[in-house]
Amino acid sequence: MNPTETLRHERRLAGITQAAMAAQLGMSASFLCQIERGNAQLPEAFLPRLPDAVRPAVVRAVLRELEDRTVKLRQLLYVEVALQ
Repeated sequence: MNPTETLRHERRLAGITQAAMAAQLGMSASFLCQIERGNAQLPEAFLPRLPDAVRPAVVRAVLRELEDRTVKLRQLLYVEVALQ
């Protein structure tokens, strides 16, 4: 699961409403809805504000996504260097 899917899944598992989580994060419920649907990205500044029940899984998902991006960038750089 990507970070936004993980956020929605973990929020629901924890029994936290969108409105309650949005209030805790200091954002509107509509913006949280956009994030959970994948129409907006969760700003990294909000990660520390996530509820304890949700934060570990979301942070792991963010780290996995960053690792995937890093691998892809390395592959692209390798190909570019090889073509020179």
